[in-house]
Amino acid sequence: MIADAAHVRTVGNLPEAVSSGMLSPHLRMARTRLKQWVGGENYTTAETEVSTARESIGELSADDISALSEMAQALIDAEAFLALNSGLPAFNMVMNDDAGIASEGEQGETTFKFLTPRQVQDMQKIYLRNAELSAKEYIVAAPFGIGVSNAYDDEGEAID
Repeated sequence: MIADAAHVRTVGNLPEAVSSGMLSPHLRMARTRLKQWVGGENYTTAETEVSTARESIGELSADDISALSEMAQALIDAEAFLALNSGLPAFNMVMNDDAGIASEGEQGETTFKFLTPRQVQDMQKIYLRNAELSAKEYIVAAPFGIGVSNAYDDEGEAID
């Protein structure tokens, strides 16, 4: 993966309570989608550059990321935005043992209220658009949109 949990938390302004384990499945999904967009060669080039930087530096700071090539910078951000797009519905809910999904609650002196489903969808659109804009210069194939799946007829032609 190009992005890591720390970068996703930074880009999404997420608290440390959104653990690396919570982010991992969304990062894997983001990796798959980004690789489809930019192609294996571009993805591998950026992944190798980021991996090499992490091996010599450790966790990358904002300054470390700014020192990477333009492509690596673009793709690390795109992957983080795609992970946020994928993960937001899960980050926006809590399952209570005795009450199902909570839409609001209190923790200490803090009262919290989760986003509505519509607000989640609106934020997902923003994250997806940010991912598209970040990766724009490197996209070679773009199956944009949530759940886009092309159907093909018996002759291999796409059905509109």
